Parts: sequence; C-alpha cells; structure tokens
Amino acid sequence: MRESTRRQILADLGIVQWRLRAAPGEIPRPAPAAEKESAAEKESAAEQAPAAEQESAAERAPETATAAEPQAESPEVGEPEAQSPWSALSLAVGGVVLIVDGECSQRDLRLARDILAAACGDWAGKPSSRRFDWPPGGAARAAAGGAAAARRALAAFVDKDLTDHQGRLLVCTESLADLVPQSSGSWRRLVIPELDTLGRDAEAKRALWEALAGTPR
Repeated sequence: MRESTRRQILADLGIVQWRLRAAPGEIPRPAPAAEKESAAEKESAAEQAPAAEQESAAERAPETATAAEPQAESPEVGEPEAQSPWSALSLAVGGVVLIVDGECSQRDLRLARDILAAACGDWAGKPSSRRFDWPPGGAARAAAGGAAAARRALAAFVDKDLTDHQGRLLVCTESLADLVPQSSGSWRRLVIPELDTLGRDAEAKRALWEALAGTPR
C-alpha cells in the first residue's frame, strides 16, 4: 500500500499521527535551578494579577478552545452516503477477484464460488477469501468521512487483492459498484446483479454465464 494512501485512511479513521519535532540529540534537558526560580517568580506574579484580568482570560478561554476543535469532514455534495457499519467479502482465484456483500448467505456464497470458477475456467481451484469491514474495529469516527472515506479504504483493499492475485478481472455486485474502482489498464471490471437476485432469476444467471464465457483467460 502506498504511504500516501495509508496516511489518508488513518486520517479517515480519525487517527492522529504524531511526529517528533526535535532532531536526534536535541531532546530538551531539565531547566537549571536559576531558570526554575525565575519560573516560580513568574507564577507568583501571575497569582497576584488583578481579579478582573483573570476573569477576562477565563471568559476568553472557552472561545479559543471552541475555535481549535476539529470539525468533521462533510460528505461531498451530491455524493451518496455509505451505510455504516457495512462489510464486503473478497474471493479470489485464477486472476479473478470477486467482491460481494460480507453478510451473504451460504447459498449465495456457493453461487459466488461458481461465478469465480466460470470466470477463470478452474472448477477445482479453492478461492482465498478476505473480509473488509467499515468502519473497522469500532472506529465510529470513520463514518464521518461518508462515502468518500469508505471508497478510499475499499479501493486500497481491492488494489491489494488484485496485486496479490495478479488480477485481470474484478467482479462486483451492484450494491458495491459505487465504491469499487473502475477498470484500469491491467484489469477490467464487471458489475453483476446481487447474488440473491441471481439465485432466483434464471434469465439473469444465464446472461451472466454467457458474459463470463467470453471472458479472456
């Protein structure tokens, strides 16, 4: 995964990345005794400041804190909201990667394996699977990024599977089409109906088998 992509996903999750500002060998050392005494004198002088000034500073403090609070990123205008939480399941074999709903039934999962086999021509191959959850690990703040944040995370997830399996074909269901990357120079994308629809619609299934039969292998 590219470093810029990793940093963006961490930002979407609301994870603050800290950097050490001081260069090696420049770590602040304890202040000498004379400086400590000077600091103590300043604190004593501050305690003796007029009450009116202290009240004025206290009144200004909440305004400063409020202005410094980070604001949640607003979804882009016209962009659909990503459901939260939601999940996806990646199945890959023979250069074909299939992305489906992570909560699909066992019957739909068997159909997904058949689709993979028909696409790659290998009915004996055992697909590898990997799960995608958004937001991950209870990171509720990730949902603030909306569909844009979900798309970035899922794109990185899919890109890894295509790279690991030398993918040439990415198959995804209609519900995930808006979040899955488009075709690129090294692979193409095929959008299919939802698995439960395919399981009930013989015509849709037949049309898919015909489309997969013409897939280059």
